Amino acid sequence: MSTPQRLLPDSRRSRLSTTPDDDRLRRRGLLEEGVERPVGALLPEGALEAPGPIALRADLPVGAAIEQAVAEGALGRTPLAVVQPRQGARRPHALGDLLGATTLAGLRRLVRDDPEVAATALREVADPPLPQVGVGQDVDEAWEALGPAPAAWVLVAGRVAGWVRRARLEQFCTSGARGAAQSVVGNPGGLTSDVVTASSARFQRSRVVP
Repeated sequence: MSTPQRLLPDSRRSRLSTTPDDDRLRRRGLLEEGVERPVGALLPEGALEAPGPIALRADLPVGAAIEQAVAEGALGRTPLAVVQPRQGARRPHALGDLLGATTLAGLRRLVRDDPEVAATALREVADPPLPQVGVGQDVDEAWEALGPAPAAWVLVAGRVAGWVRRARLEQFCTSGARGAAQSVVGNPGGLTSDVVTASSARFQRSRVVP
């Protein structure tokens, strides 16, 4: 004989609590309309139509990572994604794939200063992942999300499709947003640049000389 079961009405509370609002959709790059100054408007035409940032496997030796970055056309200070080893060079990247960020210039500097670093796994010298902003997110909100970082990944449909530099966001955000962020940007670590470079323990941010 089967045991009687009672069905309870669905309160829908759990579903309502997880319903995404427009701001959340914009932060994930899932909504591009509804704000006057979206992040996407600051980027060069076609910037997000490329396959996305170059991906370097976290288990690659630094020397091999440099070779791959050069082969794929990386520029010296362009942010490069450090990704889960299983991801290889797939682009664009889901947020869960990202383990860190680096630049070709920074990696080259590391090897120049200490040639033995060329055999070190990339994950040992990579900075934590850059902050993320949505392509349709308001510029002021993106500036606040940036914190002290020199750049942010730009999300389109929840995936990393490109990046925006600190100087670009600062140029177009309102003075009120810039003022509110000064206490964050001017932190003791001096992370005030829009250029990412590597150091032996983590990334250091160095100022750009015009």
